[in-house]
Amino acid sequence: MPILNIPPFNSGAFNAVNVIYRGPVNNWTSIRNATTGTGTYTAGNANPAIKIEVAAGARGNSYYINRIWAWYDVAGAGYPAGASINSLDLNIATSTSPGIPIGDIMVVEGFAFGNNSNAIASTSEFGDLDFNQNYLNAQGAWNNSFTTNTYSLNSTARNFVVANGYLGVCIIDYNYDYQDVDPYGGFNFSLYNTIDFNNVTKCTLQVNYTAAGYGNEVNGIAGASIDQINGLSSADINQVNGL
Repeated sequence: MPILNIPPFNSGAFNAVNVIYRGPVNNWTSIRNATTGTGTYTAGNANPAIKIEVAAGARGNSYYINRIWAWYDVAGAGYPAGASINSLDLNIATSTSPGIPIGDIMVVEGFAFGNNSNAIASTSEFGDLDFNQNYLNAQGAWNNSFTTNTYSLNSTARNFVVANGYLGVCIIDYNYDYQDVDPYGGFNFSLYNTIDFNNVTKCTLQVNYTAAGYGNEVNGIAGASIDQINGLSSADINQVNGL
């Protein structure tokens, strides 16, 4: 079964792995449901990539949220139309922790980058995610070190790729951002998840697929059960004896 290891969409010097952040905001609901951010991080910029923070002050609390967006041109990387996807893994290259606790994550549908059409996210896209369209069946653990965190995406993500030929994701904190839980418990609070901004091309989408192949019967054998005909892969056969 063929496997594609697809880097994020690229346009010139830009790769479609960006962080959009917002803060400070003095209300949890306002920041979590905001449509615009304060700024962005791109390749080579500073971390954290995922952040949940609240700082108590004399004039009230100050909240901060960072989220990661990425997208992958699966069809453009050689994925053939009509192929079934056996597995879909999201690999995130991470970096060392700044000494602040990390949190579990959730991967949801993301549609930044001009609805997944370019490589530069803007602050106006902070709300361009769907909390109700999760691409993991359960929260994912995160490791802040120079390594790769791998997440097996679910059938919702696989079906989206089959139907559309690309995938846009937003990676967010699980316990507070995804579940919409105010992190303030009477004291300052921080979670920082970091990625390797110097190697964002290692943030890949791995697609394991089976090509559709020849769809008709041959000598009473269903096309779906045929791997080869006269040594040729069924995926490379359009007709047999003109059919």
